[in-house]
Amino acid sequence: MDNNYSEHNWERSQKIIEISLTEVQITFPELKITSISSILNGCRNTNYIIHSTNHKYLLRLFSDKNELINNEINAYKLLHIYVNMPNLIAVGQILDYKYILYEFIEGEIFQSYIDFNKFVSEDCIRQVANNLALIHNAEINNCSLFVSFDLPPYNQWYSYFLSSLFLQKRLGKDLLKQVTGYLDANKIFFDEIESYQSLIHCDFRPANMILSSSQKLYIIDWEYSGKGHSLADIGQFFRYSRYFTQKNRDQFFEEYNRLAILKLPDNWYKLCRIRDLVNPLQLLGSEQEKPIMYKDLLNVVKDIISEN
Repeated sequence: MDNNYSEHNWERSQKIIEISLTEVQITFPELKITSISSILNGCRNTNYIIHSTNHKYLLRLFSDKNELINNEINAYKLLHIYVNMPNLIAVGQILDYKYILYEFIEGEIFQSYIDFNKFVSEDCIRQVANNLALIHNAEINNCSLFVSFDLPPYNQWYSYFLSSLFLQKRLGKDLLKQVTGYLDANKIFFDEIESYQSLIHCDFRPANMILSSSQKLYIIDWEYSGKGHSLADIGQFFRYSRYFTQKNRDQFFEEYNRLAILKLPDNWYKLCRIRDLVNPLQLLGSEQEKPIMYKDLLNVVKDIISEN
C-alpha cells in the first residue's frame, strides 16, 4: 500500500471563483483593503485572504444557488460560544456570489502540520476531542435549522453506493469482493452506529482545522454540518490511521467522554472506521475523473478493511 497518500493534491470539483480587488474594495469600503490573494487549498470552495492596512480577513464565496452557506451560518450562531471557530464578521452578496467574511487566523492547516511532523501531540488531540464533544452535545432539535440530504436509511448506504458501476470499476473485482466481505462481517454493528445521532460537522478532517501560531486549534468549513452520526466525525478525523498512535486514540477517548453527553463505547474506534468507509465509497462512485483523489481513496478503503 502507498503510504504517501494525502488529500493535499486532490483535484478540485469546482472551479475557483475569480473576483477582482476592485470588486472587493467596493463591497467592503470600510476595511481599506490593499490586496487580495486566493487560497488554493480545498476542492470545492473559493477562499481569499483579504489584506487591509491593519488586518487580514478570510472571504469565503458560495454560488448564489448554494444553500449550504446557511449551514455554516447556523453552525456559527449555535456553536461559536463553545467551539473554537474564527469570528464571523459579515454575511452578504458580492456580484453573483454569497459570501461570509471571517477574521483570518494566522497559522497552518492542521493536515499540513501533521504531514510535516508525522505525529499528533497530546494537546492537539485533546483540543480536537474537546471541541468535537461540545459540537455533539448541541441540542439535536436545532438540527432542523440545517439543510438536510435525501438519503436512504443508513443500513442501506453501503449497498446503495456499491451499486455504482463507476465505483465497481475503480475498486476492481478483488477489492470489491473484499469490501463486500468486510461489510457482511460488520453489519451487526450498523444499528449501534445509527444510534449515535447528534449535530455533526460532517467534514471533520485535519484539513478543515487551523493550528494557530499560539497552538490553538480552530474548526473551519461548516457547510455540510447538520444532523448525522457523531461517529462519522470521529472516523473522518482518524481516517489516515498511520498518523495516530494507540496513545492518541486513548487520549481522544478519555477527553471526549469526559465532556460528551452521549459517551463513546469501548469499541468506538472500530465503529468509527466502519462508518467512515461510506465516504470513500461514495466519492469513488462519482462520474468525474480524478485519478489523484481516487488513488488516495482506494488506499483509505484498503486501510480500513485490513483492520478487521
